[in-house]
Amino acid sequence: MHLLLITGENVKIKRILVFGPIGSGKSSLLELFKQWGAFTVDCDQITHEILDHDPEAQRILKERFGASIFEKGKISREKLASIAFSSKEHLLDLESAIIPRVFTKIKQMYNEKKDFPYNAFVVEASIYPRVGPEWAPFFDEKIAVVANEELCRNRCSHFDQRAPFQLSFDQYKNYADLLIENNQTINELKQQFLKKVAP
Repeated sequence: MHLLLITGENVKIKRILVFGPIGSGKSSLLELFKQWGAFTVDCDQITHEILDHDPEAQRILKERFGASIFEKGKISREKLASIAFSSKEHLLDLESAIIPRVFTKIKQMYNEKKDFPYNAFVVEASIYPRVGPEWAPFFDEKIAVVANEELCRNRCSHFDQRAPFQLSFDQYKNYADLLIENNQTINELKQQFLKKVAP
C-alpha cells in the first residue's frame, strides 16, 4: 500500500483510518504506524481533551446527562460512560455532542501536519463506521482491526459493557479497504503490518 498520494504535481501524506471493535488491538497497530514514521492520532485522547477543556461540550453533556456526571468540577469519564453505554439513545446523545468536535480537531491536525515528512497521517477511532457518511470521504484508506470475541474480552475490562453497541465481524469487514486479523502475538501483527501495509 502506497502511503504517499500524488495529486497533480503535489505529494501529500495519505490519510488512513484504523478502526475496529474494542479490544481488537487498534492501538497496537497505531503504534506500529508511529514506529514506521507516521503521524498518529488517538481519538480517545482527543475526546478526553474535549471532556476536560471544552466548556460548550461540558454544558451540552450536563444538559443531557445531568450534573451527576461531574466530580470535583470535572466530567467523570467513568460516570459518563456508565450512563452513555446504558442505552443506544444515550450513546447517540454522547456521540452527537462529541464526534463533530473530534472530527474538527482531526482535520485541524491534518492541515497542520500535511506538509511535514511523515509517511502517513493515521487516525485510530472506535466509532467508525457509525459515522461513516461523514468521515469516509476524508480518509484515503480505511483499515479494520478485528479479533475473536474472547481475546477482545480478555484485552479490555469494559468489553461486556460496550460490546452490545458494536458491529459484527462481517460488518467491520464490509466497511474496510483492508482487514487485519489480530488473533495472535504482537510479532504476528507486525508481520501483517509489514506485508499488507508498509511499503
